[in-house]
Formats: sequence, C-alpha cells, structure tokens
Amino acid sequence: MMQNLAAQANKLLVNLYKIVGLFTLAAILVGLASFFVVNLFYLVNDTWMAPVILSPSHDRVVNLRSQLAQQAYLREKLDAEKLELDGQLQQADRAILERERFLAMLDTVVGRERDLTREQVGALRAMQKKMGGAHRHIARSGARYDAFETHLLDQHKKGRLIDKEAFTRGQYLLSQVKLTGATAQEKALDLEWRARQLEVRADSLDAFLGKGGHVATQEGLELVRQAEEAKLELAALREKHISLTAQLGLIDKSAARYDSLLADIQQSPYLRALEGRVTIAFVPYDNLDNVDRGDVIYGCHLHLVGCTKVGTIKGVLDGEVAAKHPLDNRDVRGLMVEIDVEDSEWARDATLFSGRRPLWVL
Repeated sequence: MMQNLAAQANKLLVNLYKIVGLFTLAAILVGLASFFVVNLFYLVNDTWMAPVILSPSHDRVVNLRSQLAQQAYLREKLDAEKLELDGQLQQADRAILERERFLAMLDTVVGRERDLTREQVGALRAMQKKMGGAHRHIARSGARYDAFETHLLDQHKKGRLIDKEAFTRGQYLLSQVKLTGATAQEKALDLEWRARQLEVRADSLDAFLGKGGHVATQEGLELVRQAEEAKLELAALREKHISLTAQLGLIDKSAARYDSLLADIQQSPYLRALEGRVTIAFVPYDNLDNVDRGDVIYGCHLHLVGCTKVGTIKGVLDGEVAAKHPLDNRDVRGLMVEIDVEDSEWARDATLFSGRRPLWVL
C-alpha cells in the first residue's frame, strides 16, 4: 500500500516538474519572441514618440525663462539707444537749420552791404564830379590872381609905393590863396581814395556773393572764413544726420527681430509651463514625416497592444534636442512636439504613437 502511494506521488511530482518546465520554456520562448518583436518593431516603426511633462522647474523652462529676461533686457537697451539717437538727431536738425539760416542771413546782409557800398561810391563819384569843376575854376582863378598880385606887388615895391610890411602882408595873402588850392586838391585826393576803397570793398562783397571779381579786403576774407566754416559744419551735420538716420533704421530692424523673438518665446510651451504643467513629446528626425498638427495620438496598455486614442498633436516646436531611445537607451536627435492628452497618466508612458496604432488592429 505504501509503495503504491509513493509511486503515485513520484509520478505526480514528475508530471508537475514537466508542467513547470513546459511553462518555463514557454515563458522563455515568449520573452525571446517579445524581445525580437519589440526590437524589430522599433527598427521599422516610424510613429513612436516619447512624452515629457514640463514643469516650472524643468531645465528647458528655466533656461528659456533666463533667455526671455536677457532678450527683454536687450530690447529695452535698444529703446534706450534709440531715445539717445533721437535726441542727437533732433539736435543735429536744429544745428543744420541754424547753419542754413546763418548762411542765408549772411548772403542777405552782405548783399545789402554791397548795395549800400555801391551807393556810397556813386555819391562820392558825383561829389567828385561837382567838386572837380569848382576846383579847376578855383585853381585857374587862383593862378591868375597869384600872377596879378605878384606882379602888382613887385611893381609897387620897385616904385616904393608900399613899404616892406605891406609887401610881406601881400605875400602872405598870396600864400594863403595857394594853400587854399592845395587844401582843395588834398580833399579831392581824399575823396578819390575813399571812393577807391569803397569800390574795392564792393568788388570783394560781389566776389563773396559769387558775382565775379575777387576778395581783396580783410573784411572779405573774414566773411569767406566764416562762410566756409559754416558750410563745413553744415556738411558735417548733414552727414551726421544721415548716419543717425541709418543707425535708427538698423535699431528699428533689430527691435523688430527682438519683438518677433520675444513673441516666439512667449508663445513657447516651455514658457507656458511656468503657469502650469505642459505635455510635450520627443520625436526623432526619422519619424517627423509622420507627425503633423492635429494628428491623433495612440497609447497602449500593454506596450504595443491594447492601444486607444489618447490625444492629439498641437504643433512642432523649434530647436533640436537629443533624447534617449526607449529601447536601447542610445542618444537620438530630433524635435519636440506639443501634445494634448486626455488623461495626464498617458504622459507618463515611455512611448506614444502618432497617426495609427503600432500594430494597426491591436
């Protein structure tokens, strides 16, 4: 009896070992098959993506926040530079207007001075013409009177009709007549000299105004110097105006680029993560052709099977990133996409799939 029980127990134990061995072998075979299937799947599949949950403490969020602050500072610095350049431009414009007014007033004043000088020359020439006839008449009369009185004095002296004192007084009167003639001649020469000086001045003013002649007076040279200095300053101010205008144009272009960059940063999901959690997913370059805005995202309960719709793709983000491959943990290059998942638990899965189920029907 006992031998029969022992034999049955041994038989049962052997059968149990066989069953366990079969299950173990089956499990090993299933594991190997799964390993090869999964490796083969990721070798050929181009729809997988690796989700990432962004939070305010995420490295990319912190870096982007720092970049935003830096770009905003540079944008404000451009505003300060533009304000300073605007002030310089306004100052240059006022200086240009002042120099232009000075040159216009200088031409006007010099023109008036030239006309007045020409009038003075005309008046002196008319006076010379009138005085010239009088001087010639006085000279002729004085000469006749001198000859007559000299002869008369000589005759009276020889005839002893006058004494020595009267003779001396007569000669004195004759000398006064001659002096009067010399004085008149001196005045005529003085008028001629004044007229010539005024003519030279008028010619110099004409030359300054560009109406012929040449500058031949110290006054004219001083006017030329002032005008040339004003013209040089005006040319320099106009060049400065052009340079400042060009700089302001460059600042406006730079400001537009900064505004565009700031707008992009502010619209980035990395920055929106400061207000709450945002879900993104890494997509390798090989899979980007199968990723587009609005595509359906699938998540699987058993890695590759039991898959269901879990969300949609909202858009592709700029900027290359590197992430670990979900199978062999090697570095893979690609881009990030923003996704919207119905249940945040799916964002914790290792992989999700875009556009279709990984095994189509499972």
